[in-house]
Amino acid sequence: NIMFNFTHPDPVRRELYNDVRFRQALSVALNREEMIRLVWKGAVFASQVAPLYGPPYHGESDLFKSYAQYDPDLANQLLDEIGLTERDGQGFRLGPDGQELLLIIAANTAWPPETPDVMELVRGYWERVGIRATVQPEAGELWTARHSANEHDLSARGAHFGGGPVH
Repeated sequence: NIMFNFTHPDPVRRELYNDVRFRQALSVALNREEMIRLVWKGAVFASQVAPLYGPPYHGESDLFKSYAQYDPDLANQLLDEIGLTERDGQGFRLGPDGQELLLIIAANTAWPPETPDVMELVRGYWERVGIRATVQPEAGELWTARHSANEHDLSARGAHFGGGPVH
């Protein structure tokens, strides 16, 4: 579960993170099937955090499949569409203001413990579409405090269907 700070203090990032096309682009840049094979040995399925079909969740729509396909061409198209066309000397996209764009992913090390490793895979997929990112592992209590205080750029932790923060 990757959460963007929609009220980021930097107005450029705030506007970018609130653009659904940016989040859709980063979503389809992820090779979830490869991640599932590498991390979970095929024991899970690719999805968004949304209710599943049937009881007890009754998510009778395809929301959990939205933008979960691996499509780097679509990711690049969406990133270009929102104006992230300028790149630095290393091929990374610049922000809408022409400045370096570096996404800092705060990865909760407490639940599940593989979150930082998964986010390293995410970082690699995003780099393939020109988005520079770094992973910052954070212990559970620190992550929770910073997440609750809205201090992260992006934050990541495990997600589950039903119960807890999901509902």
